[in-house]
Amino acid sequence: MAAQGTILFVNPQTFIDVNGEFIDGDVTISLIEMYEPGEIIACQLSTNGITTTNLIEPIFSESMFYIDITYQDRPVTFLQPIRVFAPSDNLGIQQFLFSSPSCPELECTVLWEFDPEGQVFEEPIVDPVGNKIFGYSIFLSDVGWKDIGRYNTDANTRTTVYNKAPNGYNKSNANVFIHYNTPSTAIGLFERYDTDFDVFTESFGQLPVDTAADVVFVTVQNNQYVFGTNRVTITQDLVTATLEPSEANENNFINAINNL
Repeated sequence: MAAQGTILFVNPQTFIDVNGEFIDGDVTISLIEMYEPGEIIACQLSTNGITTTNLIEPIFSESMFYIDITYQDRPVTFLQPIRVFAPSDNLGIQQFLFSSPSCPELECTVLWEFDPEGQVFEEPIVDPVGNKIFGYSIFLSDVGWKDIGRYNTDANTRTTVYNKAPNGYNKSNANVFIHYNTPSTAIGLFERYDTDFDVFTESFGQLPVDTAADVVFVTVQNNQYVFGTNRVTITQDLVTATLEPSEANENNFINAINNL
């Protein structure tokens, strides 16, 4: 069990090495798990995903993680899938598996795409001391970035949100995110800077009107996070401004975002 409750189940003879032989030894499993918005934004990531109509908007995430498996520092090949369990309090919701084929490496601007081979099922597990833990499971046959989540089905009119950052900041040295106030994690990255109006924005106009959210401006300067947040309810073509950013170390920044 990893620190935030993710559990991996691996059967014997699951992997073969680069020579095509069964691995008879210890493999190295690297797992980075992200359940909280502060961790995701601190890593300059988002839940932006490609919709069924090829637009980009935040998906609703129950678990985001990066997984890598090696044997003697070399990649392995899966002969059978492994099971990954992600704890969640948001139960009874149809979930899907997303991956990031356009940018699968650890240091990546992840863009989530629906994985048609993935199946997500809800089933509690029992830990070694008898506690029942609720959540979702998936079966994986490859490594990289993965997300258990779903599309936003909000039927409200969609619009664009703009943020005027402090003077001197643009996409070369800062980012702006929008964090939906929802039990799931939905975080949009403003991937564009409009030089005509000096504002951060996103390109697809897919943010639902009447959504409660926080706009988060952030930059890292000398290992310190300089950031500002604005609580908003999205209206048509909403414009926000970051006027007085604060400064914090990474842990305090993460806590501040998680407590929005």
